[in-house]
Amino acid sequence: MSYIDPALRAQLYEAAFIPEYWENVLDEFRTAIAADAGYLYSVGQQRAVHTKQRLLPANEDRSLWGVDFHSWVRKSAPDAAYERFTLGTEYAAEIPAYLNKYVELSRRHSFGDDIATIVAPPSGDMIVCGFDRHVRSGHFSEQEGDLLNHFYPDVVRSVFVSARLRLQQYQSMVDVMEALGAPCVAIGGRRRIQTMNKQFETRFGNLFSGAWNQLNLGSANEHLEAILSKVEADQDYAPGSFGLRDRQDAPIVLHCFPIRRAAHDIFTSASCFVFITEMNGNGIGPEPELLKALFGLTNKEAQLSSELTAGYSLQQAAANLDITFGTARAYLLRIFQKTGTAQQSQLVGLLSRTSPAFVKPTSMGDY
Repeated sequence: MSYIDPALRAQLYEAAFIPEYWENVLDEFRTAIAADAGYLYSVGQQRAVHTKQRLLPANEDRSLWGVDFHSWVRKSAPDAAYERFTLGTEYAAEIPAYLNKYVELSRRHSFGDDIATIVAPPSGDMIVCGFDRHVRSGHFSEQEGDLLNHFYPDVVRSVFVSARLRLQQYQSMVDVMEALGAPCVAIGGRRRIQTMNKQFETRFGNLFSGAWNQLNLGSANEHLEAILSKVEADQDYAPGSFGLRDRQDAPIVLHCFPIRRAAHDIFTSASCFVFITEMNGNGIGPEPELLKALFGLTNKEAQLSSELTAGYSLQQAAANLDITFGTARAYLLRIFQKTGTAQQSQLVGLLSRTSPAFVKPTSMGDY
């Protein structure tokens, strides 16, 4: 099996803000899994990025296919495609007969197999990322799928930002932050604030201290500084999320996103981007799509988190999701690791009264 350099993670976070970098990222993945083409497109929006090498010609690209195809992707695509890169052989039988014209179109261009995932961030956009193989190259293997899925949380986070920015290039920090539509702040060494957007200033302006203009998280300052030192040392750091309370004792969740390499051309001296999810006390947990995007949870992990947040025991939640108690425990351990919690009560406390502080997403149907 091929190898993917961990440094590709840094390129993913560059591509989040600089769309032209997606081509190189996709090409690195394509080479590692011996694919013949790679693509990233926004469903129904005709916005797409491809590797230079491709199977489908530009005028017959997936992003240009009909409403019937895009509607199926939005509403009926297999659940597995939302939680990982999924082998084409896993869902081929689920493609309805009325979409056979697209299957035949692909075959005319010697399409043999694909591996893909669907990312559905709360912005309302839906992004598909995948790779194609020529019929002569055979099918993708589970091992090649595992290789891609090692980077899956990073792909989700980067695509999340790209979707919010609509795969467009912005020239300044201020423009990026306003386009994201989420409370966010860019910080540098020693937690120094470089800039913040209006949403952050309005809701969380109390989180910085006057003369030094630092992001002040109280007892969590040490944790944040440890993250910053890893980012600034250019270590292979995957962003994390953690909960705390602001100065009014209101619970919030911070999501740290490293600013990598060429993204510094936009963010100048900033080294980390911080998104905030606030809690509004309405008793409604976050949508699974938000959990998947910001915590890097799989579909099943997000569903289990939502069940636990709703008050079910782990055993009841396992029964509701039709999985074994042992599988639920394994999911829970992974959820702890991804959310920075250590106990079920901590996890529920983190999520139970959480509401995303994002612009309300466009309805995407029941998918």
